[in-house]
Amino acid sequence: MLFGVLRFSPREQRRQVWLAVAIATCGELYFSLGVGLYRYRFDNVPLYVPAGHGLVYLFALTAAGTPLMLRRARLLVGMALLLATGWMLLGLTLLPLLTGRLDMTGALLWPIFAYFTLRSRKAPVYAAAFLMTSVLELFGTGLHNWTWQAVAPISHLHQGNPPSVIAGAYCVLDAAVIRLAPQVPSWTAIRARLGAQPAAPTPLPSVGETESAVVR
Repeated sequence: MLFGVLRFSPREQRRQVWLAVAIATCGELYFSLGVGLYRYRFDNVPLYVPAGHGLVYLFALTAAGTPLMLRRARLLVGMALLLATGWMLLGLTLLPLLTGRLDMTGALLWPIFAYFTLRSRKAPVYAAAFLMTSVLELFGTGLHNWTWQAVAPISHLHQGNPPSVIAGAYCVLDAAVIRLAPQVPSWTAIRARLGAQPAAPTPLPSVGETESAVVR
C-alpha cells in the first residue's frame, strides 16, 4: 500500500517518507527490542510497522495540504493542542484512578508537541500526526497488538498505555527528516554515480611526435 500511494507523490515527498521509515524503524528496534519501552504481542517488530510509519507520515503531510486544513489551519491546530492538553491532564488526574497508570511520559511529551504546534510553520502537519497517532495507539493497545510498559526502563517514569501525547515523538521525527532530507542523495543520483564510467585518460604524445611538433 505504501509503494502504491507513493507513486502519486512528488519525488521530494517520497524521499522524506522513506527517510522517515528508516529513522522510525531504527527507533522501533531500539525502543522496543533494545530497551523494552513497549512490547509487541510476539516480542518482535512486525513487518507492517515500518510501512505503517511511512503511511502515518504521508498522511500528516498530505492532510496538511487539504482545503479544510488550509482554510481552518489555526482552528484545527488549536483543537489538536487543546485535545492533547486535556488528555495529558487526564493522564495525571482521572485516568490513574480508572486504569491504575500515571502518565508521566505523556506530560513529558506535551511541551515538545506544544512547542512545535505553536512555533513551527508546519503546525498543521503535527496536528494531523496527533490525530492519526492517537487513533492508532488507542486501537493498537486496545487490541493488545502492543503494550507500553507501566514504568519506562530508562527514565523510570510512569506512563500510560498509550502515553497521551505520543505525537510529540513524531514532531522530533519530522524535524530530523527536514534536517536530513536535503543531505540524502536521490535514487536517480545514486544510480548515476554507480553507472558513471571514469573518463579514459588522454594518451601522451610519443617522443617522435613531440620532436616533429617542435620542428614545425
